[in-house]
Amino acid sequence: MFRLNYYTVKMHLRLLFLLFTVTYLARAQDNGVDIVRDRCVRWHHSSMLRDKSVFVDGGVQLYRKNGTSWIGFSKYIFEIDMSAPWDATTNFTEKRIGRFGNTMMNANPPNMVRGALYRGLEKDRRLFTFGGSTFLANQSDPDWKPPSLTEDSLWSYDTEAMSWGQYNIDKAVPRRPNWGSVTEAIPIGLGFFLNGQVDRGSSYVLFSTTEYINGTLVHETDNQITYLGGMIIIDMTTATARNVSTDTLGAPRVAGGLVHGPRFGKTKNGTLVAFGGMRSGNVKNNTFNNGILIDFNTVSLCDTFNDADVIWYNQSTSGETPPPRIDFCVLPAVKSAKDNSSHNVYMYGGYDPMKNASYDDVYILSLPSFTWTKVYSGQNPKFGHTCHSAGNRQMMTVGGLLDTNLYAVETTGQLPNLNTSKCDRWGGVALFDLSNLTWGSFFNPYAPEYQLPTKLVDVIGGSMDGGATMSAPVSGFADAAIYTMFHPPPPTNTSPTTTSSSSILPTIPPSKKHNSAYIAGAVVGSLAGVLIIVGLVAWIVYRRRRRATHPSIPRDYEEYRDKKLEHQELPADILPVELPESQCFAERRDTKSECQELPAEILPLKPPQSQCFAELECERPSVEIATSSVGSPGEGICEAWLRNQNEKQS
Repeated sequence: MFRLNYYTVKMHLRLLFLLFTVTYLARAQDNGVDIVRDRCVRWHHSSMLRDKSVFVDGGVQLYRKNGTSWIGFSKYIFEIDMSAPWDATTNFTEKRIGRFGNTMMNANPPNMVRGALYRGLEKDRRLFTFGGSTFLANQSDPDWKPPSLTEDSLWSYDTEAMSWGQYNIDKAVPRRPNWGSVTEAIPIGLGFFLNGQVDRGSSYVLFSTTEYINGTLVHETDNQITYLGGMIIIDMTTATARNVSTDTLGAPRVAGGLVHGPRFGKTKNGTLVAFGGMRSGNVKNNTFNNGILIDFNTVSLCDTFNDADVIWYNQSTSGETPPPRIDFCVLPAVKSAKDNSSHNVYMYGGYDPMKNASYDDVYILSLPSFTWTKVYSGQNPKFGHTCHSAGNRQMMTVGGLLDTNLYAVETTGQLPNLNTSKCDRWGGVALFDLSNLTWGSFFNPYAPEYQLPTKLVDVIGGSMDGGATMSAPVSGFADAAIYTMFHPPPPTNTSPTTTSSSSILPTIPPSKKHNSAYIAGAVVGSLAGVLIIVGLVAWIVYRRRRRATHPSIPRDYEEYRDKKLEHQELPADILPVELPESQCFAERRDTKSECQELPAEILPLKPPQSQCFAELECERPSVEIATSSVGSPGEGICEAWLRNQNEKQS
């Protein structure tokens, strides 16, 4: 009965959810606007790939219908099917998921821009949204709400139960961040949000602060931002968060790149790689336009994000270094060669607010050589987009701005003439072949496996399947910890016979920057390893020689205790002697039976010290010898045998 009621209630909840969704869609199309077909361009959304779907959440959208353009925020999560082939120009579709909390919530999930979307663990059916800023450029929408002091930063959506959930992580995240660098470690269920900012859309204080003098507005916070230090680490298993220091990384940044490399690092947790973005220009009031761009001559790595002390290491790069920029996209999945000789990070597009320049190019950062290679350059720049792995060897890009005059308008509200803005072709979706380095609109889930592009192979060496000959940075590894990320120590082997010197002696990475302490430590460690090996070999030789000299000495007590007694032949220098039947034993004994006491008529006697052992050339028995009634009291085995021989002769 309970089972029937449960599923009945669940069915009604789903019907109620669908009713709300239809109502919401009707409101979105009151003016005859199709939020997908009439979309001109979208940007500053968040997205991620899970199983056979790409989910796109929030962001800004520019609509155009019958020559009229307007701007708004996305009220949905869109789902793009990646299980079958499609062409973005013909049969491309998107499913929509509305934002409605259940009756136990006192708020609906907020509509955000510049936030994060995480997929969680493999078997978890929840999507997680985090952070973001409120859209401020058009407040006439009936669903628009100002920033709230009570809104939680972390929400989830269950794709099976079709329900939303909210989580209080205010202790770790007291202020809602946006525009941070985002990635996740899928195998261990962790999401990362590096640095970021607070602006009018994410802070009610900034949103409500204005200053008037003599009735004239002299200061407003439309363009003001506050950079945030730290990195938020979200555990999707427990829906909890912690905020760790990024002091070793440097000044806080926004709109940079962050990827997780699962195949390199000192542990199976992998390594984070951060690069690019914009930091504070050391001015009193930071804005969207007065920061300092971070160049790509240096990238930062961290494989201690699960430790108590989180440390970042900076490594210099070489090659065709990209110009500084923000709002580029990074392929979340690091593409490794088949033999793991190289791990390659793809970066596409971006924007330079200082030069008002946007980019249409693709670069590859190859590790561990830390080499930049430019593999594509075009004439259709964009920024504020996202990208994902598609099938075996494609990169799918979603959205992106084509006009630089729309930069930051979602927060500043300073709108240009929207009718002159460009619309994105193919509905804002395009596909890039990571091996052939060509763009197209067709998604092919059955494409061949990924291979390194020839332009990259020409730089790092090897072949399209691997074998890179560049295995270290041109200037050397900046720190021994970075070298260890790509050459982790082998597992500890307790067997001395299987340990080779090559696995014990550390290889000092080729660097001009190593300090004397590291070199001395490596030398001392090498000598210690050699001494340990010599000691083990000497000990083994000593043990084997000792066993050859004393075969009766057991190698190990446990082995000796458990070993079954076996019959052994007499030594060659001892002649076998057969005792007469009448000697010593009054009756035959069953030696296979359990131990029994001696019969009463057999007396235990100890032979005299001088008794016949030298003649028999045998060891003295360490136990008492029993004699039968055949001999007289006090007569031992040897005396009885001699007497018996004399009697036979007489």
